[in-house]
Amino acid sequence: MKATFWAAVPSRALLILALFAQPELLTRFILFIKTDDSNNASGYGFVGAFALMYGAAALLNAHYSHCCDRLALQTRALLIDRIYERLLFNKHSESETIAVTSLISVDVEAGVKGIQGFHEIWATLTTTLVAVWLLYRQIGIACIAPILCMAAGASPQCAILASYGIFAVGAAYRGVALNATRLVSSLALLTIMSEPISFLLSAIPTFTSALICLHRIELFLKSSHGSMETSMISDGLTSSISHDLQAIGSGYSTKEKSIDPVVVIRHGAFGWSGKPRYLEDISLEICASQVNMIIGPVGSGKSTLLYSILGETYKFRGLLKTQDNARIGFCAQSPWLVNDTIQSNILGESNFDVNWYETVIEACALLLDFSTMPKADQTVVGTKAASLSGGQKQRISLARAIYSRAEVLLLDDVFSGLDNTTKSHVFNRLLGSRGLLRNGISVLHYATNVTIMENGAITARGGYQQLRSRLESLEASLTPENRRSDCVINSSDRGQHDDVSVESRTETPNFPSNLEKHGSSQTIPTTISNSVRLYKYYVNSLGFKQSIFSMLLLIILWVERVYSNIWLQQWASANNNAQLGRYIGFYAFLVISNIVVLYFVLVAPLSMFNLVDAGVLVNRFVEDINTVDNDLPKAILNTVSTAIGVCGQIFIVILAMPAMTWTVPPIFALTWAIQRFYLNTSSQLRVASIEAKAPLLTHFLETTQGLVTVRAFGWQVSYSNKHIERLEKSQESTYLLYSLQVWLKFIMDLVVMGIAVLLVTLSIHMKGYVSEGILGLALVKLITLGKESKYFVTQWTLLEQSMFSISRIFDFIGRTASEETGNDILPTTGWPHDGSVEFQNVSAHYKFVHSLSQAPILPTKMSSDPSQRCLHNINLTIPHGERVAICGRTGSGKTSLISSLLHTLSVSSGDIHLSSVPLSTLSPDITRSYINVLPQEPLFVIGSVRHNMTLWSTDISDKDIIRVLQRVNLWDNIESLGGLNMKLDSDRMLSQGQAQLFCLARAMLKKRSILILDEATSSVDRDSETIMQNIIRDDFESTTVIAVVHRLRSIVDFDRVVVMDKGAIVECGKPRELLKNQKSKFKLMWDQSESGLSR
Repeated sequence: MKATFWAAVPSRALLILALFAQPELLTRFILFIKTDDSNNASGYGFVGAFALMYGAAALLNAHYSHCCDRLALQTRALLIDRIYERLLFNKHSESETIAVTSLISVDVEAGVKGIQGFHEIWATLTTTLVAVWLLYRQIGIACIAPILCMAAGASPQCAILASYGIFAVGAAYRGVALNATRLVSSLALLTIMSEPISFLLSAIPTFTSALICLHRIELFLKSSHGSMETSMISDGLTSSISHDLQAIGSGYSTKEKSIDPVVVIRHGAFGWSGKPRYLEDISLEICASQVNMIIGPVGSGKSTLLYSILGETYKFRGLLKTQDNARIGFCAQSPWLVNDTIQSNILGESNFDVNWYETVIEACALLLDFSTMPKADQTVVGTKAASLSGGQKQRISLARAIYSRAEVLLLDDVFSGLDNTTKSHVFNRLLGSRGLLRNGISVLHYATNVTIMENGAITARGGYQQLRSRLESLEASLTPENRRSDCVINSSDRGQHDDVSVESRTETPNFPSNLEKHGSSQTIPTTISNSVRLYKYYVNSLGFKQSIFSMLLLIILWVERVYSNIWLQQWASANNNAQLGRYIGFYAFLVISNIVVLYFVLVAPLSMFNLVDAGVLVNRFVEDINTVDNDLPKAILNTVSTAIGVCGQIFIVILAMPAMTWTVPPIFALTWAIQRFYLNTSSQLRVASIEAKAPLLTHFLETTQGLVTVRAFGWQVSYSNKHIERLEKSQESTYLLYSLQVWLKFIMDLVVMGIAVLLVTLSIHMKGYVSEGILGLALVKLITLGKESKYFVTQWTLLEQSMFSISRIFDFIGRTASEETGNDILPTTGWPHDGSVEFQNVSAHYKFVHSLSQAPILPTKMSSDPSQRCLHNINLTIPHGERVAICGRTGSGKTSLISSLLHTLSVSSGDIHLSSVPLSTLSPDITRSYINVLPQEPLFVIGSVRHNMTLWSTDISDKDIIRVLQRVNLWDNIESLGGLNMKLDSDRMLSQGQAQLFCLARAMLKKRSILILDEATSSVDRDSETIMQNIIRDDFESTTVIAVVHRLRSIVDFDRVVVMDKGAIVECGKPRELLKNQKSKFKLMWDQSESGLSR
């Protein structure tokens, strides 16, 4: 790293010398042209000198850029690796874990950008000081003028005017005139000086930002919260609630277990970073070969105790020791899966054993799920396992823990989100009489020891018979089927309470498994098809007249800049001060008019770019809209202005040497060829770089989300190796892209070297026929021509790549099927008259695509393969005011049925009627406006409590908000925290159950004809559930209620139950009547549930 840092210094220092050799060489060459010396040897010596100077500068510049790029890449790799290692092997506070994503995505890139340009600081300062000293020798005290002008933000033309104006006025009194030699040397120095000064002024914010970002990274790396390795090894802080798994399947060994304690806690006090102690005076022993259960009401501290054993919390005092070298199996309540196949998620870091694997997936009831998936266990789960239902995610996570064959198994409310039939199967097959179910009252008699917690303390501990009366009284305060512990707090969601669940239980039954691993990438084509059509489309969007006007302004700007240089040459050629006022005055006029025109060039196009109708593009992706709004206008402006600037410099070269005219076509042809090669190659490398970074970021985010699971299984080293592998791959493509940019810089410098050598050679042969003033001006322009040409090619390439966004938007608008709007007008006055719903032969299916280039983007009404349908010929009539419960195993189509009613799942056949009106004739917005929905995951927006209650409605008073919050018993808590004006942080301020109560209160403010509940009571205790049931019964008495339910016990209070299986209704009737029918499917589900929880 040090060698790479210092490697750039020699080449940058030599580049400074080569840069200042140019004015001296120019001065000597102009003097040679002015003399009558016809010695060709001297002339050819100048040709060699120019070739050597420009060639050396090209090599040094390329080597310097290459060294800076290598330094940047090594710095990036080092920072990312250190951050990941720190995250993986050390425990952190919640805020640090959340902020670490920002460190990787923002701070590292900003810090690397600062490091990449670090050497430019001393180099530009040196260049500026030397240039000022040399300029002082030419024009005296006037050398200060350009520094003051550029520091004030003036243009280089203003600096030139001030310099020569002050020099001319002062020199007039001394009888010194501005001649061609002085003009060439001083103008070359001003050209050399202008770029470093501009760089320093513009680099201040960049370097300041880089320092701030690097400081944040330093603080994170130096943060001391304890090493996870130290806690787990030297202090014996492994994590477990022990359970002997010898008898679960044939995969476990049968060696004899001792009864020595696996976990010992003595008078421990634990809590989370930056918060008060949550657990006090905890004393606990957990022995091997025993079933240990921890129960208690919501918020009692069960999960905090669990995480304390895992070593994730902070121990304030006391003793916590665990058995060394104990292998841990862990399953969190909120399932964590990586974006890979189901099989890979189950295997984790374990080797594949086909017999043991088949045993595990059968025990976790996954065989039936695999049979509905075209790719079975090779199905890719997607980001955050979006392609799976909540129950499927939970069982896959459980299968991973079982498959690990760990000596110690830790399970945290693993039945959350499972229907009773599946729950019964998993319990009987996995846990049964030898199992560990730490949150179920009904199986407590299987526990060797039961621990009861309340208010952060252990209130009782003993065998089931000892605590039977205490447990029965506790049972009365817990829900019948969700007598659960608090959910485990994951690494990105730890707080002062334990009952925050972010699990999604979205169902996706019978879907085509064609989601690509790690997402699908959109490849940028190497050539843009129908580019003329795209440019025409964009110009028409801007306005043809406005575009022509902008082009005219740019041409005027070019003419003024070229002629200002010619005017300087004429001033120097006059070689007297007789008309000093005329020369200074006219040059001042050119500078002022240049500034005015530049203002209109910058303002007029940007104002026209705002004319692009963003509403037409709003459905396209954010990156395309951002490119069209930001990158594309800048690319157009920079490409056109740079092209005109390069043409102006070449025009001055031709003006000095007309014989150079024949070289213009070859130069343009060569530039076009270079741009084509650079465009094709850079586009592919840019895509490769993006695609290589995606797995790195995905792995990083997945590690952050599943940090507790990774640590519990002891996968830190394996995940660290995976991280290094992905980091190296991302570095390779970025390195190639940087190398291509260095190649472009080198090639363009060589092109300029060729022009310079040719110009000097022709000047020598035509000595006496060329104006030394114009010739010197042309050679001065060649100093910056290489950089300008390179900038032109890169901006041209960026323009064509940006036009690809126009191509995608143009294509998107032309081929994308929009959501069927239906009729925005209400069918009749006062509609809907009631909340009746009728499904008539409704079938539907989800359509998945590999990439965004496949059409249509939005779902449309289409026929579907019956084998891929998620709903099959649904016929269901729900009268107004009826309360209907929908049940069925995980993936049976319950959520799909609701989605079809909300227009989020398109119906392929049949129709749905709402208040006797077909939904196909109504717009989705109208349909949804008359339906209240309480989803599986509570919805919150950034803002105050008031804003979250009203959600942009203006007719809701504070009095009404307080009334409904009091109704759900939340107002006292919210008032103590700041009231309605308080910014709502749902993760920290509300438990999962409280969040659902909050959403129910919001629904009470907006009475609708239909209320849909999607597992709304799954995360609340008995008291909260009672409140919700009373509110639904009393406050929504005249509302049609449709509820997706997993808890069968709560279904008996509904008017009707609908049983679904494989996307079809298999039974429908009154719950109590169906329970009397021994052949009823609902009765079968009920009996399986009861038998599974009562044995």
